[in-house]
Amino acid sequence: DAVLFVHAYRAAVAQSRERLKAVAALAAVAHPSSERRLEQLSQGAAFRRIALESGAAPAFFTPDGEVPYPIAVAVMAAGHGIALQPALTASLHAAAGNLVSAAQRLVPLGQKDTQIIIERLRPPVLATVDRAMALDDGDPFEALGGASLLADLASILHETQYTRLFRT
Repeated sequence: DAVLFVHAYRAAVAQSRERLKAVAALAAVAHPSSERRLEQLSQGAAFRRIALESGAAPAFFTPDGEVPYPIAVAVMAAGHGIALQPALTASLHAAAGNLVSAAQRLVPLGQKDTQIIIERLRPPVLATVDRAMALDDGDPFEALGGASLLADLASILHETQYTRLFRT
């Protein structure tokens, strides 16, 4: 998401609808399972809809059609003049916090343990932001990389389970 966020943000700042559409299209197909894709697109559509209906959307917002969540957030941040580094940091920190919140409901974690985990995730979040900020403006597909085969397979298997606590 960090790679896609950075490229979408830069496209929005440059007011390049063509680049933004290309990044949004890449983000829409970059998920290993149909439910992960649906989650990203549903969250992006909801974020975009609320921004537009509330009047908070900047004049240059997202392209029509499918808009994955990190793309919608990046464009909104760029449109409101929020600098890339704090916007990306907040987005990644929120994602980490959501994962820890899910874990808190699944395992015996109290509030204190949850806060300790979130604090310990701070350095990796900041390191990820630093790496993403250093990306050039080349093809975002080449920057995506990937080494999460087991997580991808788990995502694919998860969506076929009969009983689940979470969609993804």
